Amino acid sequence: MTVEASTLHTSSKHEPLVSFIIPCYNVEQEVLHRCLQSVVDHGISSLPVEVIVVDDGSDVPPVWVEEVYGTAVTLLQRQHEGVSAARNAGLDRARGTYIQFVDADDVLLYAYCNMLRRAVTDKFDIILALPSHNVAADNCQKGTCFMRYHNLHGAAWGYLFRRTLAEGLRFTPGVAYAEDEEFTARLFLRAQCLHIFPEAVYEYRQNAQSVTRNISPEALQRRFSDTEGVLTRLKELCTTLPDDERHALQRRVAQLTTDYIYNVVALTRDRQAFRRCLDRLHQLHLLPLPNGRYTWKYALFRSLCNRKPLRGVLFFLLKHLAH
Repeated sequence: MTVEASTLHTSSKHEPLVSFIIPCYNVEQEVLHRCLQSVVDHGISSLPVEVIVVDDGSDVPPVWVEEVYGTAVTLLQRQHEGVSAARNAGLDRARGTYIQFVDADDVLLYAYCNMLRRAVTDKFDIILALPSHNVAADNCQKGTCFMRYHNLHGAAWGYLFRRTLAEGLRFTPGVAYAEDEEFTARLFLRAQCLHIFPEAVYEYRQNAQSVTRNISPEALQRRFSDTEGVLTRLKELCTTLPDDERHALQRRVAQLTTDYIYNVVALTRDRQAFRRCLDRLHQLHLLPLPNGRYTWKYALFRSLCNRKPLRGVLFFLLKHLAH
């Protein structure tokens, strides 16, 4: 059954409220259809939007999208260049006041439309859903302030943001791992008004075929290299920022560095790989970890990581936690 464009209240004459950008690559038809249908059912209601599916060179292009959804969904077909390039293509095409990234194997939940209406009413720069952030609801603050005092979940689909925040800002092409961590941190530094929404609006679904589940030696090497590149670029950005923004981003870099070390242990379970990781981080000036009082867990991690005689203890603890 074809979904008529008028059902989605899209319009070529007026700026849409939100642009849903859905990159996909070799996604099963049933999975992508379920994702799109959740946008139709829960993300839109009577609000004017646009839906952009960016096909990143799938072996079998999802041309059925245009047959099923008509002009309600725009299908962009590209050569396979990775998720960063696909998201950038969506951003270049988007006209909405707000941007929402959606992974093709995930779905929006019923409360999403309520979050959109809240954005319209209060004109926030970024809205995050409370279930993924352990902070008080109904909180409005600058993105820099949020980053300075809270750990940030950096997944690109985890927030709704004003399109103007991303002017001149794009994902780094060619990066397959941690690409959204870099984009998110830069975006939050620009936000003047951030709100925490108190309801779950997005359902993340584990995909056994995703790049993050590939643990072949080649994939791990690419993952580690990409992550170190992201950390290096964010650290370099710190040197160009005013004090408040610099302190906020330093916390983010420190959090990502500890996450990276944990992932090396969890994915390799190899002491030599752990040691090589720490040596590279020293060379990149990402170690020793800064003496920030972020959380007690960070303080413990930093104490063990910054003292060479205690790194064996850190490796043992991380390997145990990774079970």
